[in-house]
This record gives sequence, C-alpha cells and structure tokens, in this order.
Amino acid sequence: MGRVTLKDIARKLNISISTVSRALRNKGDMNPKTRQAVIDLSKKWSYSPNPYAMYLLKSKTNTIGVIVPEISSYYFAAIIEGIEKGVSQAGYRILICFSNDNYENEVAFVNELINYHVDGLLISPSQETVDIEHFRKIINVNIPLVFFDRAFKEIDSSRVVTNNFEAAFQLTEYLLIKGYRKIAFITSMQPISVAQERYEGYLAALKKIKIPFDRSVIIHTDLRLNTAISTTRYLLELADPPDAIIGINDNLAMGAMKVVKEKGLKIPDDVAVAGFSNAPFSAFLDPPLTTVDHPTFEMGVTAAHLIIEQIENKQKDRENQEKILTSKLIFRKSTE
Repeated sequence: MGRVTLKDIARKLNISISTVSRALRNKGDMNPKTRQAVIDLSKKWSYSPNPYAMYLLKSKTNTIGVIVPEISSYYFAAIIEGIEKGVSQAGYRILICFSNDNYENEVAFVNELINYHVDGLLISPSQETVDIEHFRKIINVNIPLVFFDRAFKEIDSSRVVTNNFEAAFQLTEYLLIKGYRKIAFITSMQPISVAQERYEGYLAALKKIKIPFDRSVIIHTDLRLNTAISTTRYLLELADPPDAIIGINDNLAMGAMKVVKEKGLKIPDDVAVAGFSNAPFSAFLDPPLTTVDHPTFEMGVTAAHLIIEQIENKQKDRENQEKILTSKLIFRKSTE
C-alpha cells in the first residue's frame, strides 16, 4: 500500500471521510467505538497527515523553512537548536536546507520551500549572495521572512543579528591598548553583513587610537581553514609582518595559530591571535583562543519567536522588527 489517506481509512471502516477526520482530531461527538476503530487502523497503517492536504484545508502547513549556509560548525548548529526549540513550543516544525554558502543552492531552496507552502522562512544568506531578487519574491508572495545572523537591509523583513560592529571595535581596541600596533584582519571576500560590520568596527578602533590604516594586512578569503593557513604564511613573510591577527571566525584564527607556531614564533609574545564565535575547540587550543562569544542559541529562539509572531498575525501588513543581541569578549592567553 502506498501513502494511506483519510479516504482509505473511511472505505475500510465504511464511514465518511469527515468522521475519520473528526476522530483523528478528537473533535465532535461520535460513538467511542468508532473513534477507537479509526485510531487503531490509522496506527496499524502508519497514517500521517498530508501537509499539502492540510494546506488546502487550512491554508497552513505548520511548517517553517530554514536555510543556513552550513551545518558543520558549532555556530549554525547552535542557532538551529534554538530555532527548533522555539518553533516546536508553538506547534510548528522546521524543514532545514543547507546552501553550502552557494548562491544557486540558496535560490533553488527558496523556490522549493515556497512551492511547499511553508508558513514562513528563516534565512541566513550565503556569502555568495549579491542578487537578492529571490528574497523579494518571498515578500511578494506574502510569506513571512526573518533573516538571522546575516541580513540584507534592502529587504523589508525582520532580522535577528548580533552587535558585530561593537564586538569587533572592542576586540581591536583591546589589542591596541595591550600594545599591538600592526593588527591583521582576515575576513570574507564577499560583502556579507557580518563581515562588513566587523571590518567597520576594526577600522573604527584604529581611528580612535590614531593607528594608520595598512591595507597590506587586510586579507579577504573564502573563510576556509586551508585558506587561513596560506594567508597567514603570506602575512608572516611580509617585510613588516603583523604583531596580531584577528580572524573573522575561530576557524580562521585556528589556522593562523598553526602557522605562527610552525614559524617558531610565540603566541602572544610575537604574534597575538583572536577570533569570533567562541567555538567549543577555542578554549582547548594551545594557547586558548581569545574570541567573541555570540548568543547563538538565543538568536535561534528569538528568530523562531519573530517568525511565529508574523505568521500568526492575521493582518496583511506585518510590522518588521530588528533584534540586536549582545556578544561578549572572552579573553584568553592567545592575546594576554
């Protein structure tokens, strides 16, 4: 037997489809034996509701689509955990798609989730995304959209982000106050919001302490560990190499630490290293890594609450919100 339908159960028990539906939803008055017979047969045949049929019935699937750049890192895994908790408490489920930081994948998933009739979309854009017409399509078909972590302000939607500018400013200022003067910054080669905000915070700290900007130590990469390793080798072979390195995430910082030690240099005496995200491994590196701790789980829960609020707001004009969560610096021996 293929997928079991309400019609199959009704035909077997010689009752109406509406009676089967009411029995499974525990609605209305009926003979208790009939209700139990429906429940028993539905279990025996492993019946599960068809989301498309539910959509046609209620114009709602109780499903929220989630698109993330990747899942291998602790960072996005923790956000998804928060999202799942937030939506499940409200009776929703999630469909998770991984773009692998690829624009074409992201566009395809947006179209698939729209066709699936999800009730809302939670998206952290890929680092390749520049053309944002697929996000405008979501708004045009009146599906609630909430960006998390990464966002496009050009799109009229809610967003949940962290205080990236302030966190990068504080981290850079801390290194400058410690006496480091040539601080390299390894960031994304694509103009994603997170990278731009952290870069601007870095520049603002240099300006405040009146340290001249040095373009030679600003490196744009694809955020991969191997690239961080080759990038750091380039930095340390400069005629005037940096005395500190900030990676836009902890993976980049870890790659930098590996190369610094390979060169026979000491961390932080010769070169200080810091990162972002407070990945679990960062505390166990040698030396432990100074980093910025982002409220990832809270970000997921907050994004879930925002999207559910918009879905259940029956007004056509939904009020968009921006939630900015506070990150905190974790000082460890890689900079002390």
